[in-house]
Amino acid sequence: MAHVLIHACAIDDLACEQQSLPLEIGAALERHLAYARFGALLPDLPTFGDFAPRAVARLAGRPPVQSTFATLLHNGAPVAVGLRLCELVSKVSFVGRGPGLAVIAGYFSHIAVDRALRAPVHDLVRRAKVMGEHPRVTLLRVEKIQALFHLRKQTGRDVAGWPGVIDRLRVLKRDGFPFRGIGAGLHLLVQRACLDTVGPAPRKRELDRWVQGLYLYARLLGSPAGRYLGLPEDALGLRPMLFDGPEMDFEKLYEASLARSRHHVGLAYEYLTEGDFSRGAREQFFSELPEGSIA
Repeated sequence: MAHVLIHACAIDDLACEQQSLPLEIGAALERHLAYARFGALLPDLPTFGDFAPRAVARLAGRPPVQSTFATLLHNGAPVAVGLRLCELVSKVSFVGRGPGLAVIAGYFSHIAVDRALRAPVHDLVRRAKVMGEHPRVTLLRVEKIQALFHLRKQTGRDVAGWPGVIDRLRVLKRDGFPFRGIGAGLHLLVQRACLDTVGPAPRKRELDRWVQGLYLYARLLGSPAGRYLGLPEDALGLRPMLFDGPEMDFEKLYEASLARSRHHVGLAYEYLTEGDFSRGAREQFFSELPEGSIA
């Protein structure tokens, strides 16, 4: 598991390394980075649908209620959803080929990053949990500290309260509050992929609410009040255990997750361009990128 800021960093970093990606994917990331971020954050977007109640729960130290769609996208059939996205982008022009490829690249980078970090992060949760703390609260705390230390290392500053962090979480091309939510084509792409794999699919107003919640979170994090969402007081003491100590080298894990992302995105692009969506082709894909939880 990884914080949304880590997923956003990962797809941005991939976009800066176009030479390591298929040419068409690199061009799609360069031209349609917002779509790529949408794909990279898609499995986590449902958690922003009830932004205010979740914020209150976190401040109170209670585990926020897990979103049904977030659970499905992490534990249902995340790889099958990605394959269906590939098939739809290949056959149907819901959003156009370039934006569709960007969504796919982002989505498969999310799978790669979560799987690369899952085992070491869950091990940290067992060690970092304090008396009486719910494991889910511990997980969110660990993910947040790692993300903020990573961004401090990358940008040279604390990003909580820094306006520049807002753009890192921008998943739509247009500026300002997304009153209209996402485009109809993007919704249809996600809806069809979910309907054909995990069953339930979000309605447009649900996807719109997720994107609006993310926007509010990004604006809050990048505002002066965002400093209150920054590193906790004990973060420096926890840093060796959670980020860069003898038993945890987060930056090494992050680089490994980028390598895995390049591999996964390459597999997805090969599947899409070959155009063979038979059962045998899908089974071959699953042999290289097995289905299973990314939580």
